[in-house]
Amino acid sequence: MKKLILPLVCLSLFFSCAKDGDSSNEENSTNIPSNYVLYNSAYYDLGGPCVIEDYGQWDSDLYNLDLVMASPNMYFDGEYLETIDTLSDDHQLYFELFTSQTMLNSGEYNFNSVASPMTYDIGQFTRFNSQEDLYDEVDFEGTVTLDVNVANSSITVDLDGFIDENNAISAHWEGSYNYSDYSELSNTEQEFKKKKQANL
Repeated sequence: MKKLILPLVCLSLFFSCAKDGDSSNEENSTNIPSNYVLYNSAYYDLGGPCVIEDYGQWDSDLYNLDLVMASPNMYFDGEYLETIDTLSDDHQLYFELFTSQTMLNSGEYNFNSVASPMTYDIGQFTRFNSQEDLYDEVDFEGTVTLDVNVANSSITVDLDGFIDENNAISAHWEGSYNYSDYSELSNTEQEFKKKKQANL
C-alpha cells in the first residue's frame, strides 16, 4: 500500500503544477488588449473609439477618408476625439486613406506617397499627454487590411507595417466605428489639407 501512495502523491503534484502553469499562461494572454498597437515590444491599448473622418472628393474619382483609433481615455463627442482625463497618457493610430468610392472599401490598402485608390499616404502612431505637453509620433509604411460593414457600422482593422528595416509595428482593432462628415469643408480648407500632406 505504501508503494502505491508515493506514485499517487507525485502524480497529484504533477497535475497541480501543470494546472498552475496553464493559468499563468492564460493570465499572460489576457494582458494583451483585444484592440491594440504592438510597437517596440510593447502593447498599447486601443480600447477607445474609432472614427472615420470623411473629407469627401479629393480628386476626380478619388475620395479621402481618414481613420483614427484611440486609447480608452478618449471619447468621441460627435465631431472630434476628446480626452477624459488630461493627466493620463494617450495614444492614437491614424491613416489617411484613399478610395474610388464615397466610403471605405474592404480590402488591402498599401502605403503610397502618391494618392490613388486603395492606398494610404500617411500612417502614424502617436503617444501624448495633453497636460504635460508630451508628444511622440512615428510614421510607418506597410499594409492595412480593412473589413468594413456599413450596414451595422462595424470595422476590423489589421496593420502589418514597419517604421524602418529594424522596427516593425502591427495593430488590430475591431468594433463599431463613428462617422464624421468633413466633406463640406471650404475649398480653402481642402487646399490647405492637400498642401500640408504634400509637404510631409
